[in-house]
Amino acid sequence: MFEYNKLRKNFMEAVGFAYEFLPNDRSGKKVMQLYIVVKRDDYEFIKYRKYKLRTSEMLYVIIDEFHAKPLAFYANKETNIPFQKVKKI
Repeated sequence: MFEYNKLRKNFMEAVGFAYEFLPNDRSGKKVMQLYIVVKRDDYEFIKYRKYKLRTSEMLYVIIDEFHAKPLAFYANKETNIPFQKVKKI
């Protein structure tokens, strides 16, 4: 439900999806955070959904389904801002 509202709210400015792998959780599941990439003045990342799955192959299926790119792909190379300073919403 919240995912639908996030997509609807940012539909006009959305550029695509980005993903980031997080450390494994306590049970050993692979964790990935998926973001909606919005282009306003600069790229902004809106948390879309967090996936916790047993194998990384399952995560790559989700990445292919959303045509997501790594979070570093959207780093601003023109102004040489370090990647860590890109704002996450």
